[in-house]
Amino acid sequence: MSNLDNIIQTLLNDSEKESNKILQEANSNRDKYIQNKEKTANEMKLQIISKAREEAKNLTEKASNSANLKARDKILEAKQRTVSKVLLIVKDKLKNMDDKTYTNILLNTLKKSEVDSDYLIKVQKDKLDSVKALGLNNEISNEFVDSGFAFVGKSSIINNDFSNLVDYMSDDLEGYIAGKLFVE
Repeated sequence: MSNLDNIIQTLLNDSEKESNKILQEANSNRDKYIQNKEKTANEMKLQIISKAREEAKNLTEKASNSANLKARDKILEAKQRTVSKVLLIVKDKLKNMDDKTYTNILLNTLKKSEVDSDYLIKVQKDKLDSVKALGLNNEISNEFVDSGFAFVGKSSIINNDFSNLVDYMSDDLEGYIAGKLFVE
């Protein structure tokens, strides 16, 4: 039986060696598989982190740009309000100018527009006495304008309402005022 025992022992040894070899291969394959999956997972992790950083950078840039636009809009609104206030002050100053300046402007405009004595002159109520004192050939109306003056003919009206003139010239005036106030 010794031969049989030897054969069995040899078969058992061979089987054990084969089993160990298969187990080693399985362990090796398992380790390679785990390493491969870990490598893939790390690559995916790096991609996700990279994407997240890029998205965070983009979000930060968008937020910064949005904040800059809002700040610029607020600055522009404040500048526009300031320019509008200046235009209101100009209108008020023109309406409330002293009588001498008012009558000088009226006389100069009368000369330049070549208005004849048939034209009726409408003036501001508070300037009526000063204009009557000029002794003009034109009749002074009992109707008044809010600011400035107007020459009323039979078929035409030459309106020199200061407020309307400022409004008419507002685009040019706004640019001029902004240029003087907001030198950058």
